[in-house]
Amino acid sequence: MLKTFGDIVKRVRAVSPFLMLGRKCVRVLEITKDSPLVEMFNLGVNPDRLCMESRDINDFQQRYDKYIRTNKYKLFFLFRHELKKEEYFVVAMYEDSSGICRDEFPLSHKEIFLAEHKPRIVIPIEEM
Repeated sequence: MLKTFGDIVKRVRAVSPFLMLGRKCVRVLEITKDSPLVEMFNLGVNPDRLCMESRDINDFQQRYDKYIRTNKYKLFFLFRHELKKEEYFVVAMYEDSSGICRDEFPLSHKEIFLAEHKPRIVIPIEEM
């Protein structure tokens, strides 16, 4: 469990400038320690503040596709499912030979994502 901001800083590295999505400002962070999804999004704030809406995820895909990488190098977005608002889910976005793909996982998914594959998360910074 993370206890300080220093613990968080040791686990992530910014790989993008601040990016605009409508009225939201987002940032792409690379995870530097092997982590399950729940730990990737444990950034010391209420998870609701890290959630993105479907339109934001679609907008990101259209406007900032240079951050979408090949299969084992996934980009993750936290969101609340429209039908299961009490649970958090994660969209994993990546590119393969058929184009841009998306997988959906519950935040509680147990797989450990390896730092050597440079998993990245997209998080909202604030409403503008």
